[in-house]
Amino acid sequence: MKMKRLYIFYGAGTLAAIFIALIFFLPAFRDTYFHAAAVRMYSKIKLALIPAGKADILLAVEFDKQDHALSCEFAVLKMALVFRGVNIDEAELIKKTGFDNTPKKMISGQMIWGDPQKGFVGNIDGKMLVDGYGVYWKPIAKTANQYRQSVWFEGWDISDLAVEIERGNPVIIWGYLGRGNTTSWQTSNGLKITGIYYEHSFLVNGLKGPVNNPEGFFLIDPIYGQIYYSKEEFLKKWNAFGRSGVVVY
Repeated sequence: MKMKRLYIFYGAGTLAAIFIALIFFLPAFRDTYFHAAAVRMYSKIKLALIPAGKADILLAVEFDKQDHALSCEFAVLKMALVFRGVNIDEAELIKKTGFDNTPKKMISGQMIWGDPQKGFVGNIDGKMLVDGYGVYWKPIAKTANQYRQSVWFEGWDISDLAVEIERGNPVIIWGYLGRGNTTSWQTSNGLKITGIYYEHSFLVNGLKGPVNNPEGFFLIDPIYGQIYYSKEEFLKKWNAFGRSGVVVY
């Protein structure tokens, strides 16, 4: 009976591995939440296999899953504020940040939509880049500053991020799920906005290895919880938004 259970266990594991691999590589699944889920599952497996090191840092941030389909930015801000002792809910943060309610429309072949540096663009319960998108670092920092000192940044290096983690400061960063394909539109006043399919915010709450040369970073994904990216994987995601983010002090 024990041998039969082992066969079932390993068989299920093999099927799961094949399923993840298919979703990773089949074009039909690219830029879908299935692909994103496979990436997160793969990352969780990696996290479980990482040996603990003496130089590792992991801030004890409590995971809280996002309340809406596209509310990742507010979920990670909430987690950072709760870590700082500010008990608040997503609804309050969404209200404080607000929306850019510019309707999505085509004018003479040009897509017109909102500015994520002004407020949340689109329907927070909608579908990514169909009727909803997200919000960027400047409005999130402005909201965060109503509760704790917070600073937005652009163009940081790995070393800047590592120092903040060493000091015990959680850092919100912008990246993406899936492949990270880009798109663009214009605001009603002609400003070009670059968007990324499955734009997603994470909370960086730890690092692996020495601060002056980290091997990778621990992040909380507001959908999947604690994950880990190697430095190379992390930079690929972070570079897409110009290595931007918000530090919550």
